[in-house]
Amino acid sequence: MMFARKALIAALLALCAGPATVSAQTTSTAPTTAAAVLPADSPIRKQFADLASDDPNRRSDAREKLMGMSADDLPALKSLVEQSAPVTQSQIAALRSVVAHVYLASEKTDVYPGMAFLGIRWLTAENPPRLGVTVDQLSPGFPSYVALREGDLILSVIYDPSKPLDRLPNKPTPTRAQLTGEIATSGPGATLNLAIIRHGEPMQIHVNVIARPRGLPASSLNGQDEIDQFFRERQERADAYWQSKFAPILSASDK
Repeated sequence: MMFARKALIAALLALCAGPATVSAQTTSTAPTTAAAVLPADSPIRKQFADLASDDPNRRSDAREKLMGMSADDLPALKSLVEQSAPVTQSQIAALRSVVAHVYLASEKTDVYPGMAFLGIRWLTAENPPRLGVTVDQLSPGFPSYVALREGDLILSVIYDPSKPLDRLPNKPTPTRAQLTGEIATSGPGATLNLAIIRHGEPMQIHVNVIARPRGLPASSLNGQDEIDQFFRERQERADAYWQSKFAPILSASDK
């Protein structure tokens, strides 16, 4: 009876406390430690091995698949890395981006309902007219980090693959405003088919659209300091997790 009364009081106090502030709207969900060892037939084992492949396409495919794992798999991935020592430089480079993405993607964040977001940052001034929009920077934890690459040139949003890139219903994206307009029109939860050029090769990729995090200002045109702080703090959280969990075992394997 005493325990139930205390629980009721605690619940009432929580309700009276009111909504959290913007600075407290992102919470980290710590990966569990229940599955510390991967099953022998886990695809993660092969994907991690493929990060050491001489074939860049195979490495890229493995990296993308690993980014689809759950944060609860990170402890088991850590054990796999320990068992696989020594680890190649290509594995370490890809592993760090994978761990950062999976860890940050697990965070619970308040969003602006109905406001679409892709996760692309532009750090340089735009000089239109151009063939398309160049991806300047991507942030781990967002779907665009998996599908796109920094340096990609986004040519068009494809709604009918049988039509040329510049013919309706397809929408060319020679400017950032036109690209962000198409993202906004699609809305959170949509999947965009983008025509891009990567390393000189034309291709089409699919990327999911999510809701804009409330840690950012409502418009990308305002609050640059707030935007910089949001992405900086996210990266700091990912770096801290890497340094505490993965960096020590990789340092030990070099000795």
